[in-house]
Amino acid sequence: MSRPLVAQILLTGPNGRGAKFHFLFVVHARIVGHKDRTEVDISCAHMQEYCIMTKRAIDEFDRELLELIQEDATRTLDELGAAVGLSGPAVQRRLKHHRETGLIQRTVAQVDPIALGVPITVLTLVTLERDSGRKANALRKKLADHPNVQLCYEIAGTFDLMAIIAVPNMEVYRSITEALFNADDNVRRFASHVALNTIKATLRVPL
Repeated sequence: MSRPLVAQILLTGPNGRGAKFHFLFVVHARIVGHKDRTEVDISCAHMQEYCIMTKRAIDEFDRELLELIQEDATRTLDELGAAVGLSGPAVQRRLKHHRETGLIQRTVAQVDPIALGVPITVLTLVTLERDSGRKANALRKKLADHPNVQLCYEIAGTFDLMAIIAVPNMEVYRSITEALFNADDNVRRFASHVALNTIKATLRVPL
């Protein structure tokens, strides 16, 4: 249902403390109920200059939405809204905010590597002579830019780096390690562990 609503807005200053400016104005708000929760969906297009999205702590609606789009990012706004108890426009605003603030970094498709002829995954552990300096940074950049490197981490322990490398065959893998590691005199050693079976493959963040 729609009803007039008197809204009060606090504009926070750049130092995060807030200048405590208050604006009282009448808008039309749609009250959307879901179980024991209520969401106020406010239309404030005419106040666009004041409706600036800033980073904020995520709430339960956000958590549910992020869970859903991590499972399937092709769901429509209406489908997402029906699942969490919000209107489609309210969902759109929340997702837009999370993209603008970098919480949602990108939306991609997860494809079948075997069907595409890239069935081999190798976990490669690398020990450097020196883990800082120009040569170490150059290797990090090469790993970050290489199309066959799916993930790369700096790690604690015996090794300095771990790269997950996807290849169509071991000949391609050998050529990659030759170019990245054997030709680099700052690489002390590297160890290759070929994955025998994929038990789980996801980048989903638990919420």
